[in-house]
Amino acid sequence: MLKVIVFGALAILLTRTASAVLAAPPPTAPDKSVTDILAGINLGETATWDAAETKLAVLKPSPLPALRTLLSSKWEELDQAQLANDGEKITILRAQVDILDGAILRLVWKSNPRAVVITYLGKVKFADGRTFTREGRPERVYEEPVERAFHGVVFYTVFYPPYRGGAAPSDTLLKQFEVPPPLSSANLFAVDKSGTLQLITDQTTLATFSSTHLNPVKNTDAVKEDTMAWLRLVQTFVGGNTYRFTIPAEKVTAVKTAKGWEGAGVARIIPTPFQKGEITATITFDAQGKWQNVQQGQSLEDLTPPPPMMNPVGPPNGPGAPAQPIVQPIE
Repeated sequence: MLKVIVFGALAILLTRTASAVLAAPPPTAPDKSVTDILAGINLGETATWDAAETKLAVLKPSPLPALRTLLSSKWEELDQAQLANDGEKITILRAQVDILDGAILRLVWKSNPRAVVITYLGKVKFADGRTFTREGRPERVYEEPVERAFHGVVFYTVFYPPYRGGAAPSDTLLKQFEVPPPLSSANLFAVDKSGTLQLITDQTTLATFSSTHLNPVKNTDAVKEDTMAWLRLVQTFVGGNTYRFTIPAEKVTAVKTAKGWEGAGVARIIPTPFQKGEITATITFDAQGKWQNVQQGQSLEDLTPPPPMMNPVGPPNGPGAPAQPIVQPIE
């Protein structure tokens, strides 16, 4: 089934039934306790999401079959809500999908990878000893190509947007937007089943992680999936979570070469009156199917009007910046 999946400011076009780690649910209906737990969340308080996820993960007997069935139906409802542009329903269903997916992952893995990320964030401090308290709930990357390409690893994104307000903010206000190293404004966390965490904050680090963790490819289908996985994950570091992307399956290609394999694909911005552009990637693999390198290009345009009294000086590709074609090898 072809679905358009939208989370936050991101959209991916790909084939999926349910998350790979959540595969093949038997047709078991959820009981009242499951639906009551979901009904008890407060959309404005993500702490209630975590509480609901925990309640589902510890239900006895195990609700795993019912949760899988319910998640599949919620994905279907979310697709329909997105097609209808029903913002209120999308918000509710996004929360429910997030909670169900988290509970199922905890039941399957017998661990809580999101909690690993939250614990890490809670220990980050500034150089002067200040505790980092800025909120940012880890959001899981659900897509099947990512899960199949990086078997046994799940990814979470956490964004801390920089200050984008008036031209003369106070030092106190600016401090509220500071992010201490090693964190950045856009963070990708990889967590494996043992609870080992790796923070990825740029494309180069993602390429290094891919070279050591990406499953070796053996055929063109695997090359295409690895290419789609890269295009999905690298969006974390493109545009600061301000764009919505789609990855057209027909634009992802794979060929056998004299030295191994080569995959290529495009992640396109879903155009708006103010935004357009794309990311391109060509990935090479050696004769054993192991990652070699990626050549990436991007041409992005964001002419979104700035908020009132916004400082006109901004980063490249920020509001008002022209499209800037870039081609850069990432070894």
